[in-house]
Amino acid sequence: MRVAQSVAEILSKHVVLEVEGIDRMYLNVYVPRLQIIEGALGFMKNHLGHKVASTKLVEPITRRFVAAIEQFVQDHAIPMICFSKGQRKDEVATRFRADFSKKEGVVFVGKAQEKCTVYRTERRRNPRTGRSYAWIVKSAALVNQYYFYCVDRDFGPFFLKFCSYFPYNAKLCLNGHEYVKRQLDQEGIAYEALDNGILSCKHPRRLQSLCNALTAEKIDALLRKWLARLPHPFSARDRQAGYRYDLSILQIELSLTQVLDRPVTGLVPGIAVRRFTGPSDLAHKPVSRLRRGASPICARSTGNHGGHYDIENRLFPAVINITIGPVLCGQNEDTRRRSGNSPIPQLRSIGSQVAKLSTSHNRPKGFEKHP
Repeated sequence: MRVAQSVAEILSKHVVLEVEGIDRMYLNVYVPRLQIIEGALGFMKNHLGHKVASTKLVEPITRRFVAAIEQFVQDHAIPMICFSKGQRKDEVATRFRADFSKKEGVVFVGKAQEKCTVYRTERRRNPRTGRSYAWIVKSAALVNQYYFYCVDRDFGPFFLKFCSYFPYNAKLCLNGHEYVKRQLDQEGIAYEALDNGILSCKHPRRLQSLCNALTAEKIDALLRKWLARLPHPFSARDRQAGYRYDLSILQIELSLTQVLDRPVTGLVPGIAVRRFTGPSDLAHKPVSRLRRGASPICARSTGNHGGHYDIENRLFPAVINITIGPVLCGQNEDTRRRSGNSPIPQLRSIGSQVAKLSTSHNRPKGFEKHP
């Protein structure tokens, strides 16, 4: 009788390529000073020079910003579409990218109404004098969001989403696998690509070093590059006064891809669903995605958090991709100030430079439905 191989035996004997790195990143793009009410008041009164603080004072900025976007797409003959409710934006982006032949540029601009946090002015009354006065508060509102779907020479496809209302927060979404593919192309290294990963590479060590080289500085440079090209809500005077966009991680997915020499079977223990706490949990994450339609490598669990688990004999596909995350991180400067900084441990050899970023909301959560 032949005894089925264990996971350790399979991985030690049949893995021909192993690479780990950043999968997807969803980042906050925000002006730190405008994330608290006191900062918004300072922008209106001290910077813009208004005696009374009211959100009506920033409406001209909003109108100029929206007009600049409309003029931008007209001048460059860029398609602008309005996303309908429930429409899958990633499917729309895939169709447009199929017809985009340039190495770099804006593929299209999408417009959608989405709920976000903004400032609004409400009238309050002094209980002693009875006089009314304006007061700025944070509130949730449905406002227009503008998605710039772009292709970068070094990073491949990404999108930058702007809120059209003050304080004009934005989001940046990029894919680490696409970044690595562009770097391999530029260096002339032969490889075979998966939809979201690498199947084979002529120089595996160089592949891993390129994954490690995706640093915070390079991601910041990507943002600065495209902020200089796209319509911007803040003027040069605003930026000189310190009202400049900054970056923080909202969500991040980290992947470990293991390519086997052939599909094999083995005994797989069940995996308890538990919270991600650091890179040491890599082998225990419940989120596992297998390429080419294979069934998940995960057995039934008969216990929680350290209980007993069933063992099943499962087919390992040719490619295993285990994804950590998405991990939800601190959302903005105000959140980090209130919650304190709790550094993420250095993620093994993944060169993501995220050790100093906040994990004030460090819990798994579904990733945005975007590429």
